[in-house]
Amino acid sequence: MMFDKAGAVSEIEAPPYSSLPGTFWHVPRVTRGNTGAEPRLVRTLEDAPFYARSQLIGEIGGAPADIMHESLSLDRFRAPIVRAMLPFRMPRIVGRR
Repeated sequence: MMFDKAGAVSEIEAPPYSSLPGTFWHVPRVTRGNTGAEPRLVRTLEDAPFYARSQLIGEIGGAPADIMHESLSLDRFRAPIVRAMLPFRMPRIVGRR
């Protein structure tokens, strides 16, 4: 759905799926993006064994957009080794792409 400045709602077709580069922990990441205007990764903000948060840029409905993207793998979260790591904080790598 898209909202204009007056608050009117119109439906837009969802773009096709597009893969994003993997993370250090190999968390799978996909998003949606138009061919030729696919979202591009700006930086990864959070990279954990089962979760990733990233900043993207792209287009939505033909307009430029800043995009926040999150990926969560509950299969990984359920793994015993990952659950054993939960009490420990992962080191942050600032500016990692």
